[in-house]
Amino acid sequence: MSSTYTTGLIKGSGLIDETLSLLDLWEPQTDGRKLADLAVAKNVISKATAKRTKDIVREFSYRYLVGSGTAAPYLKTLVQSSVSLNRLKQILIIYTSRAHPILYDFIFHVYWDRVRNNCEYLENRDAQRFLHQALLNGNIDNRWTDEVIKKISTRLLTCLRDFDYISADTTLKRRIVPYSILPLTAMFLSHEIHFSGFSDNSILESPDWALFGIFGKADVVNVLKQASRDEVFILQYSGDLLRISWKYNTMEELLHAFTRREL
Repeated sequence: MSSTYTTGLIKGSGLIDETLSLLDLWEPQTDGRKLADLAVAKNVISKATAKRTKDIVREFSYRYLVGSGTAAPYLKTLVQSSVSLNRLKQILIIYTSRAHPILYDFIFHVYWDRVRNNCEYLENRDAQRFLHQALLNGNIDNRWTDEVIKKISTRLLTCLRDFDYISADTTLKRRIVPYSILPLTAMFLSHEIHFSGFSDNSILESPDWALFGIFGKADVVNVLKQASRDEVFILQYSGDLLRISWKYNTMEELLHAFTRREL
């Protein structure tokens, strides 16, 4: 992804519990400002000050209410259908890494590199080396201090812990845990791309697959075949051309199928 990085992660990491609370509170047509006022009034973020609550809502809005505005309603539907937390987290990491290219690039360039090299641990110094290299590459504003780099490096590891890439050890050296894409994630991502108006072939080119260690078009096809088994769509792939016969006409239909436990 490699773009200019921001310090946004300083004010929040995975924010899993906070996201669930805010999704429960959020309703369509509720913008970030109104959501912040509601969150403070109802004290939905446990033990958080009003200022901290507003910071969390601001980060929530940045991840899930910007752009097309579809993320929050999609996620709320999944939460209401009682999708398990481990499955929901894989959807959340997609939106979080889109909002924060620094997290995407860290997963892409550092985490999966460690996995490919059979490393057992991911360390804070790995994150700091990544950030210092980003500074040299021009992805980081040269006004970032060593203290900011230290804070962001900690947040990167905390994000990976929150999204189950690494263990919950409290040390600066965290164990890498087995991580692979779940069928729900594959179905969600492919349909989201499709219903955003892109071609079937664009599904193969999405950078989001790399979050799950899927880097080649043929690997994406294999994941889709295994996830669907012709129950959600029928897939044909020849060379570099992907064609899909879709069962559902809207994203809402797909999500309601999950709600009805049809998938």
